[in-house]
Amino acid sequence: MASTRKSKLQSKTDPVLFDITGNGKGAVSVPGKHLIFRLHQGGRVEYDRPHRYERRFVRREYKISPEEVQEIIELVERPEFLELAEHYPSLPRGRRCYAVTNIAIKYKSQNYNRRITISDYQGGASSYPRGLSDLLQKIFQIHIKNH
Repeated sequence: MASTRKSKLQSKTDPVLFDITGNGKGAVSVPGKHLIFRLHQGGRVEYDRPHRYERRFVRREYKISPEEVQEIIELVERPEFLELAEHYPSLPRGRRCYAVTNIAIKYKSQNYNRRITISDYQGGASSYPRGLSDLLQKIFQIHIKNH
């Protein structure tokens, strides 16, 4: 079950640029919908982390620099990102997989709203197009650095 706690810093003056959400099913530590990465225009990032002792998520946040926000925006505006498909199916693993995670990426601006779904994302896999891999690698680098 995803956290429903509202962010302490939530503001109409700091709009969301895009979300990456997951939906874990099957043999995952905490099943259900959760926030992986939500970037606000002012650099605030929100994410859900599994609770240490209970099967639920806890909402956390940190702040990134304006330069990092701009780097992410530039990745999303590159032609190879704009040409991405709306859905990427599970990659073959050679074994039956019981855990499936869907990642939806939404980039919001005045004229651009895009949704991309990746079933059973496998980080670092070369089977994903460059625009998608570059964006996710950058986001996960920032995420790891900040928590």
